[in-house]
Amino acid sequence: MVDPARYPVIPWPRSLEARDGAFAPAAGLTISLADAGNADLQRLAALLRGYLKELAGLDATVGARGGIALALRDDAPPGAESYRLDITTERIELSARDARGLFYGIQTLRQLVAVSGVMTSTLGTRATPVIGVKSRTVS
Repeated sequence: MVDPARYPVIPWPRSLEARDGAFAPAAGLTISLADAGNADLQRLAALLRGYLKELAGLDATVGARGGIALALRDDAPPGAESYRLDITTERIELSARDARGLFYGIQTLRQLVAVSGVMTSTLGTRATPVIGVKSRTVS
C-alpha cells in the first residue's frame, strides 16, 4: 500500500507506484520539450520554471536533454486531463495527449516539490479524472 504522506497530492492519482529513492535536481537543471516549436509546450515549460524557482529556488532552463521532459504523446493515458508522470532518481518525464493533461501533471509535480523542497520522491503515476466536476459550492 502506498503511503499518502509520502505523496501528498490532490486529487489522488488513479494509480501510483511508489519507488525507492528521490530525484534531486542539480544546478543547471534543464526542462526539455518533445517539440520545441510547440507553443503549448513552451508555455507549460515557463509555468514549470516559475514553480521550480518559487518553491525550490531552482533556475531551470529550457533546452535539449533535460532532467525534466515534457511531451505530448499519442501513447499517453487516454482521456481529457490525463497524464503520466514518471519520476526516477535520474529524470522526471511527464507526458499527456493534450496540453490540459500536461498542465495537471505539472500541478501534481508542483505539489510534490512544495512539500519536499528540492528533492521529489520517485514514483510512477497515471492520473485520469475520476469525476468531471472539479468543485461545487453548496449553500
